[in-house]
Amino acid sequence: MTEKIIFDNGSTASKLLQHELKDAKVVKVTGSDLLQNFTQFDSKKTDQRIYLPFTSDDLVANNEQLRKDIASVEAVGFRNQVVLPFEGSDSKTIEYRAKDAGISGKGEVKDESDKKPYTTVNPGREVSRL
Repeated sequence: MTEKIIFDNGSTASKLLQHELKDAKVVKVTGSDLLQNFTQFDSKKTDQRIYLPFTSDDLVANNEQLRKDIASVEAVGFRNQVVLPFEGSDSKTIEYRAKDAGISGKGEVKDESDKKPYTTVNPGREVSRL
């Protein structure tokens, strides 16, 4: 069985990944050096998939430095182990999916007990049409 590992950088995308992949191991990211964070993993283990919570907005920001960091990680032996599930989604899409899943911006699941499963309609009021 493939071991799933999620990099938790505190973003909404990482919280959404944790919600979607409940059986995955979560690893907190320390610092901004991606290659240094990968030193804790063995590149010889081919049965692991490391999920990075980067959206398309993250990947194109800062003159694509993050893409270069991911390429350097793949060059040291993690080529088929790095997964970018949100590579084609922008930040607004991820925020919408997280809100739809009940995850707030801070990562905790919202209480949906106050949500009404219905809409209130006032039948005594007539709507005029033009």
